[in-house]
Amino acid sequence: MAVLDEVPLVTARVRVAGELATEYDPLDDQEPVINLDKKGNKIPTRNCYIESKSGAEFAIEITVSDKYQPPNSHDTLIAQVYIDGKWMRGKLMHVPLSRSREDTIIISSGKTSPEKKGEKPMIGKFVFAPINKISDPMSADKFNEDLERAETLGTIQSLQHEMIIPRTTSPEPSATTSIDANALSLLSESDIRRLALERLRDTQIKNEFSHVKREAEEASQSPRRWKFVKLNDGKEAVDLTDD
Repeated sequence: MAVLDEVPLVTARVRVAGELATEYDPLDDQEPVINLDKKGNKIPTRNCYIESKSGAEFAIEITVSDKYQPPNSHDTLIAQVYIDGKWMRGKLMHVPLSRSREDTIIISSGKTSPEKKGEKPMIGKFVFAPINKISDPMSADKFNEDLERAETLGTIQSLQHEMIIPRTTSPEPSATTSIDANALSLLSESDIRRLALERLRDTQIKNEFSHVKREAEEASQSPRRWKFVKLNDGKEAVDLTDD
């Protein structure tokens, strides 16, 4: 039975399938587990080991002697059971007890997690789960692989690349596109030549941006022939109004 030196009149033991379990002390080279309370004080601890029997029910018994006197005039003793680090159940006992008798708290069931999400926890009997041994080398490798994968379970990684793809700007429309034949007659020969060259340059820029890819046969086509008009004074000029 587990007995704390600080509380010698309170004992704890485990009963498996109705029989008291044989307890074993920890190994000499095993480091003791140290627990601290909220104030940082060391909590008295007693470690014992028992044999696990697959599928067998077990219970925890806490026995309080009639000679036990609670400290600081307290009148209640609370026993709480944790299994695998999870709180399962707790019970209380009023102390001190009447003379010439002892009392025992028995905890054989506790709260179990629901099988499906959203369901309420249930109260179930304490039962030893089966222990699966891994002896095959391949199974051991698979275990290590699963253990490594378990470290990232529940993690969702989303990669998002935000980029800006610039659009090719269209050339500004030339001011000469609105000039008709009558307006050309009012211009000098040098102005007409200048406007013709600007129109030719703008058209070439427009063609460069409007075509993403040219086929091989398009490259061999003859250059565009310009349309000429005769002015009132008998001179010829390029017709800029024809696209």
